Amino acid sequence: MRPDTSPTPAPRRYPLATVASWATALAGRVPAPPDAVRRTLARIGPALVLALVVAVFALLTEAPARYLSPFNLRIVLSQTVIVALGAIGMTLI
Repeated sequence: MRPDTSPTPAPRRYPLATVASWATALAGRVPAPPDAVRRTLARIGPALVLALVVAVFALLTEAPARYLSPFNLRIVLSQTVIVALGAIGMTLI
């Protein structure tokens, strides 16, 4: 048998957008959410993450009732006020 000596064709190049749409279709994912959803997530995202952190620490403590007690939340808020006042002052100046 003779070895195949025919030239191999050059690989076909596709635009990046086409490749991205193929990858999205193959992965079965939907395209990016509209701007309204992004804006809403940008606004409430930090609050959601804060709630998640509080929930994780409440579950990790030995006594979740004491962690989420009004007395403990008052202590946390009073310590946060100091940093918040400094942040507001630096923002205004």
